[in-house]
This record gives sequence, structure tokens and C-alpha cells, in this order.
Amino acid sequence: MNPAILKPTSQIPADGWHQIEVPGEHINHGAQVVQVIDAKALTSILDQFSTDAAEVNFPGLLVDRDHFSLDAEKPSEAMGWVTELRNRAGIMEARIDWTSVGRPLVEGKAYKFLSTVYEPADVEKIGTRGVNGATYQLVRPLHLRRLALTNDPNSDGGEPLSNRRPPSTSTDGNAAVLRSLREKLGLSPDASEAAVASGLHDIRARADTCDRLRAECDELRTVKTEAEGRALARSYRVSNRAQELKRLVPVRSWSACWEQAVRETTAV
Repeated sequence: MNPAILKPTSQIPADGWHQIEVPGEHINHGAQVVQVIDAKALTSILDQFSTDAAEVNFPGLLVDRDHFSLDAEKPSEAMGWVTELRNRAGIMEARIDWTSVGRPLVEGKAYKFLSTVYEPADVEKIGTRGVNGATYQLVRPLHLRRLALTNDPNSDGGEPLSNRRPPSTSTDGNAAVLRSLREKLGLSPDASEAAVASGLHDIRARADTCDRLRAECDELRTVKTEAEGRALARSYRVSNRAQELKRLVPVRSWSACWEQAVRETTAV
């Protein structure tokens, strides 16, 4: 489900066309997948929609709210209906006929995002991608099933649904910082701010652990007798923590620290 941001004003486009997908990779942390929106995906989505629309009495694709239609115990009333899809210079757009229930929610800014919904059977598995130390499935959506108004999107991507935001240079600096952080953390170019924050948090946690282990190693150097050193080593469970330290600091640094500690610990 890739969220597109609803326009911050109360104006719905007069022609009814809204942006719903942009090219790129969009992370869905809830499902642990990375959705790939490329030319092949857009072509397939359009072709499948044309097939669906050719059916007798086709009402359009449902636009619900908060994905209620996926839960039999929740109301499935329509907020709108997707009557057309188009590929506009690589951007997927949908013409939505808003209902008397959905239009006030959009105009009143009760919902901020519009999510695309793809069934697991309607995606092509094309590989895996590491995301913050976890392995996510790389998938290409092929068949759009519905849209949903939501304020709790599962993945990232998308521009405002209606007219573009006014030009602004106030975020240029932040954008440059984010690009640099994504590159240094080994994340995809369109990784979310949350993914960047998670990567930084992981580095901070590793640094804290490394500082703790180095402090213990320094303390181990201060012992005067072999017995005292063995007791301190047991209290720290050095054999286990040594393996942890090897993963966190360069091998040479770890080896030098450990060998010196052993020599000084066993010295009379």
C-alpha cells in the first residue's frame, strides 16, 4: 500500500484526477516488503484495470476508509469509486468519483493519505532487499484492487493527490541531509525519514555497546593478580562479550585490547 498525500487545501480537482502511484521503491514495514513501481508495474496495472472495466455493470474500483472493506465486521461503504486510470509521464493517476460520504471527509481534511491496495496473489516476487538489518521481499504490483483513505499508511511514496504544493526552498537543506544519510546508511534513495532514524538509532546503540565493552576492557587492565583478573573476567562473562566486541569494532583494535588485557591480567 503506497500512500499519496491528500492536498492540504479543501479543493478537490475539478477533473477528478488524483495521483496514486509514483515510480520507485516503496517500503511497507508492516508487510516487510518493498514495492517496486516501474514501467512494467504501471503497464500491468492499467491493463488489468481495462479488463476489469470491460465487465458488465463495472462500478469502478472501491475507495473505502481505513481499509474497512477488508474486515467483515467493519462497514464497507464507499468513499468514492475509481472510474479511470492513466499513466501520465510515469505517474499513475486515478479519476475518482467521490460519494456524498467521502467528499466531505476529503474536503474537510479528515484524512491525509490515499493508499493503493494490492492482493498478495497480484504481485510479482522479484528478489529481496535488506532494510535496517531485516530481509524484505521485493515485489512488483500488477493489479490494483482498491484504494483507501487513511491516516496510518504502511509505506512511503507519493506526491499530493491534486495540485502540486507551492514551490518551497525551506526544505532543500533537509532534503540534502536526508540524501546524504540514506547513502551513508546504505538505504534506498527513497527510504523514509523513519527508516533513516531507525538506522541512526541502530548506530547509536552499537556505539553505546562498544563504549561499554571498551570500559570493561580498560578495567580488566587494572587488575594486579591472576586470580583477580579471572574473577573480573568471569563477572563480565568476557568470553561472550568478546564475540560481541568483535562484531562492533575493527578486529585489530579488539585483538590489541584483548591481548594486552590478558598479558596484564596474568602478570604478577
